[in-house]
Amino acid sequence: MRVPHRNEYDLSSCENRRQWVEEFTGEKLKKIKGFWNDDTCPSVTKGNTENVIGLATIPLGIAGPLRFVGTHARGPFLLPLATTEGTLVASMTRGARCLTESGGVETYAYHQQTHRMPAFILEDAKGAHEFGQWAVTLKDQLQNEVVSQRSRRAKILTLTPIYDDKCVLINFAYDTGDAAGQNMVMDCTWACLEWILEKVKEERPACDIQRIYVDTLLSGDKHPNAFTNSIGRGHSVSARCIIPGDIMRHVLNVAPRDFVDYVHWAHRSMMRGNLDFNVSVCNTLAGVYAATGQDIACVGEGSSGGVETAVYLPDKDAVEYSLHLPNLTIGTVGGGTQLPTQKECLQIMGCDGTGKSKKLAELIAGFCLALDLSTTSAAVTGEIVGAHNRLGRNRPT
Repeated sequence: MRVPHRNEYDLSSCENRRQWVEEFTGEKLKKIKGFWNDDTCPSVTKGNTENVIGLATIPLGIAGPLRFVGTHARGPFLLPLATTEGTLVASMTRGARCLTESGGVETYAYHQQTHRMPAFILEDAKGAHEFGQWAVTLKDQLQNEVVSQRSRRAKILTLTPIYDDKCVLINFAYDTGDAAGQNMVMDCTWACLEWILEKVKEERPACDIQRIYVDTLLSGDKHPNAFTNSIGRGHSVSARCIIPGDIMRHVLNVAPRDFVDYVHWAHRSMMRGNLDFNVSVCNTLAGVYAATGQDIACVGEGSSGGVETAVYLPDKDAVEYSLHLPNLTIGTVGGGTQLPTQKECLQIMGCDGTGKSKKLAELIAGFCLALDLSTTSAAVTGEIVGAHNRLGRNRPT
């Protein structure tokens, strides 16, 4: 028994699949249906979803406005969040108000690189080392003869060998432009491996490659990863603001010293097991990734490595608050960004299309800082309990 009409994306096939699910489960699906008010729209999902039966509608909230003083994002912005978690949008909006009244959030996008790390298994450690030293000299040839033929966006930045006995991992670091690029770099890397195997026969016939793998988990794709936390995967970006004490007390109901003390002790607690030092970056990423058509599984790497710091400035009675995110795997072209709803969400932020991915990275970092600011303050004062009881629980009034 198989799902019917596989690889077919017309409206009739989608309806027939939904009816088949009803018969298979015995459940009447009254709400799982419909597309974007256009009978041809199921075809838009090709390349994003298989066996399509309809749309899953997630509530879409809007947070902000938040004023940015960034390198790519400047001015007031709103952030769309697809979420079912009550208090999330409200808390982020409160944090955005505090940052805006403090003069806005400074943001800086450092760089963008996406990794694939194939493995080559050789006969012994000596052979692995010699092969690794030779392979990394092929960067320019691989770019010109392979990668540029496979993709108009991908560019090899570096090739780095990592040795483990008779195994050598080669880290392919790519610039993927405004695309997140996971599939792009997978395709390019596999083509590079095939090219290298042919080149070995010509130039290194004594080199005994016993096995190759196109990727290893060390590349950090959808995994918390200490290696990519240190060098960055996707966009690396920071957000910072100095918040006067009177604004913290008025908007967040918290004293600056109490806020900084909590961050200090919370970080000490997280050192016992966490790989990152932030409060709720994953909440922001999950909401904005779903809203804008990003790969939601990349929340795993995106929230990992995020480090927030808070310093009390006694001469100003203020808090310097910052957040660094090394692993934002996002894009403004390709993937799910062209689906109708997701495209409009990107348009809300002025981040649809080419030349906008660094701006999107800065907006995400700024709103992550806003949510962490508000959530941390609520944890200090205990308001977090009442807020979730009031806004985040479905129970009779």
